[in-house]
Amino acid sequence: MKRKRDRARERGDFGIPAGTLSSAGYRYQAKIEDLYEYAEKVFEYVPIAKLVDYADRWLESPRTLTIWAMPVLLMTLSPLQAALVGLGLYLVWKSFSPAMVSLALAKVFRLFGRVYLQGIYYVFMMSVLAATGQMTAMWTGLAGFIVLRWGLLERLVAPATERLHRALFALPVPDQVLRAFIHRAALKHRVSLPELERMEQRILQTWSRKKGDGG
Repeated sequence: MKRKRDRARERGDFGIPAGTLSSAGYRYQAKIEDLYEYAEKVFEYVPIAKLVDYADRWLESPRTLTIWAMPVLLMTLSPLQAALVGLGLYLVWKSFSPAMVSLALAKVFRLFGRVYLQGIYYVFMMSVLAATGQMTAMWTGLAGFIVLRWGLLERLVAPATERLHRALFALPVPDQVLRAFIHRAALKHRVSLPELERMEQRILQTWSRKKGDGG
């Protein structure tokens, strides 16, 4: 097992440098050694880096979904109504998406989460709004794009969504999502994971100690 982990590190297969931080900046309590100990068979079918990338894209999906929805909302509703519906969409998906993980949707979010595609989409859609004289809608769309893209909305709603997530999920949300993707991949490839609960208990113990220390 150690040789496999060493070879994986050399190939850059791990999306979690040092076992806790992904390339997208999300912190997972699960360590590489734990994941390989309890779910190595899954990674023979789906590389761990890909599953971590799926988890990252899923964690970003509230932003991705709202970014793509906002221009459509601005074309069909007043700017104020569009902003409120967009905010509601973001909050609902942010709150409950960790319980609705999907391998197929993760691939969609992976595609539509690309910044250059979002930029092209907004240039076109905002140009359409401007050409039809809907300047308030255009500026609302640009402001919404900045607020979402820079993570300002996420920071604003974090206190409320984090409290809800603690009530809904036993694990920290990044680990909840990654665990779900590992389970989905295991089901798809008919891999049994009888010891995964041991890893989850270890995560819970680590997380509880950090919360008790004020981390």
